[in-house]
Amino acid sequence: MRKLPILLLLLFAISACDNVEIKDDEPPKTQDVESITQPQTTEQTMINTSSSPQLPSVNSFEHFEMPIPFGEIHGAGGGSEELALFSMLCSNGISDQRIDGIDLFIIEAFFDDSAIFYDWYSSVDMNMHWENPVTTLMDYPNLFSLIKTFDLPIDRVYQLLKNQQLRAVEIGLDETFYFTDEEIKIITSLDETAIMEYFVADFSIYHDGEIFTPMWLYYHDIGAYEEVGITPEMVEEKIELYAEFSFTDEADEAFSEKLSEFIGEEVSLRRIRSRNHGRRS
Repeated sequence: MRKLPILLLLLFAISACDNVEIKDDEPPKTQDVESITQPQTTEQTMINTSSSPQLPSVNSFEHFEMPIPFGEIHGAGGGSEELALFSMLCSNGISDQRIDGIDLFIIEAFFDDSAIFYDWYSSVDMNMHWENPVTTLMDYPNLFSLIKTFDLPIDRVYQLLKNQQLRAVEIGLDETFYFTDEEIKIITSLDETAIMEYFVADFSIYHDGEIFTPMWLYYHDIGAYEEVGITPEMVEEKIELYAEFSFTDEADEAFSEKLSEFIGEEVSLRRIRSRNHGRRS
């Protein structure tokens, strides 16, 4: 199953893993809750927690033996668009706007004082994972970490997400605007591993309970790949996606050489990019 997120339609997609297992086949028991706010389904109602990661400084990369991937690090707008997109993929390895975003109806349903939510949201340090793999969703604001941090009653969360789904279907919105029954089941299971595995970004590699982002792969050598159990086959599946990034010529060449050495055959991200652009034109 493959879906495009609400925002960033050109770069982001999610992939569902068929082997995700949830022990409890029944959804959480629900109860009548008079105060539940009617869900809204437009993207304007969503707090996009993944849209403003902490952009790295030049000094962040000095100890890596790879060129800076893009031509700008910090500009008048706080960073180049290309780096910002790359960084978003690398902040947590999840690119599904519905998980990374927190809808206002969730906030309104559980927080009489919204300042409590925003204090938590602003206090979480959104570190990008170019040095270490993602091992938990608790490191940044998202729907799962919100539920766990504030111990939100899962039956109410289930009912809110289900109401949102029904309303969205009623007015003809597609699945990028709501969670399916299977996705609600996974989220309300509170099985962090299952959630990470299901919602991992296509650009990232999920392996043995960890998410390895494109930036992690870019800055680490093939010895590090082998040490954590990443195989050439795993990387080869992602090469077409990595070609979508407009690296500098130097970075293009360096990353292509690394990928070529690891998978055992020549890789040219520049040629792949040119070929794919030609097909679209």
